[in-house]
Amino acid sequence: QQLGYLAAVTMQINNAEKQQLLSAPALNRILAQEVTLLDRENALLTWMVDTKDWPERAQFGASNTLLPN
Repeated sequence: QQLGYLAAVTMQINNAEKQQLLSAPALNRILAQEVTLLDRENALLTWMVDTKDWPERAQFGASNTLLPN
């Protein structure tokens, strides 16, 4: 259960999605939603790796974090 909550808190998702995870009524619902979100992240990372010139077009913020656009 602690792992499910830790994953919810540390995931790079918006606050509404985090709150939805943390307020889920059961651990299996939290974990199922986290798997869905991680699949989404994996698809994005796969696309980034498969797109050869993405690093040259990427935009980084002041703290050198990748901007979502």
